[in-house]
Amino acid sequence: MIIRPAKDADDLASFIDIVASMHHESNFRGMTFSPEFSANRVAGMMASDDYLVLVAEDAGRIVGGLLACIGPSDFGPDLMAHDRGVFIYPERRGGFAAVHLIRAYVEWAQSRGAKRISFDVKAGIRPKRTARLLEWLGFQSVGTCHVYGG
Repeated sequence: MIIRPAKDADDLASFIDIVASMHHESNFRGMTFSPEFSANRVAGMMASDDYLVLVAEDAGRIVGGLLACIGPSDFGPDLMAHDRGVFIYPERRGGFAAVHLIRAYVEWAQSRGAKRISFDVKAGIRPKRTARLLEWLGFQSVGTCHVYGG
């Protein structure tokens, strides 16, 4: 498996296909999904030094991806990295794509000088299993996520 930055329109199209798959099974499914809107957002992230857009490629096929960003905290100049989502095709979950993507995210954040690296579990897809994976990778649970309304 190869983990690499998304680099072109083909990568972007594959990435958006995976995002659509996740959206339809997540607790975000009640929100509008626009492939064009999503592609424009991710393309902007691909062009920014403050964002990370990774893909997991296996045997020439993109099977997963990760979005993250870095910037100063709300309290001072210390940098914080935040994931925006990890996306894996359902049939590829439980393998090593997520492990490799998350490790690459941590390495990127550390190389950029992040004082804190966070990973949120908000999609509602196997949250306990995802939490165990994150703890195995060295993350600590520090709170909960609550949603009001749709």
